[in-house]
Amino acid sequence: MKTTEQVLDYIEQLLQKYGAVPNPDEDEKMREALELRPTFLRGGIYYRVESAAFEEGDIIIITATENPEHARVGAQDNIAGFSASLPEEKLEKEVRFALEIEPYPATYPNY
Repeated sequence: MKTTEQVLDYIEQLLQKYGAVPNPDEDEKMREALELRPTFLRGGIYYRVESAAFEEGDIIIITATENPEHARVGAQDNIAGFSASLPEEKLEKEVRFALEIEPYPATYPNY
């Protein structure tokens, strides 16, 4: 079983697989001071992945904003949340949904 940190790394790899690039304007010192994960830019939207711990298990959260200043300080909107324990196939589907590459199915979250 992967750790939540490994799942976060995997989601960031998927963001890059689908065309997101590390934000070239990111202030590394600011990011580290705020303890934020890297920001990725795709189609004018800044994305970041985070996690939240719950008794039932950890949740992965994908956040997004169009505002570069908001991205710089971590003020992004949550656009997707899902279990960190999903199999890789479903993690990739969740990224595709969040990036609007694929529409959420009518049966979501059962797909």
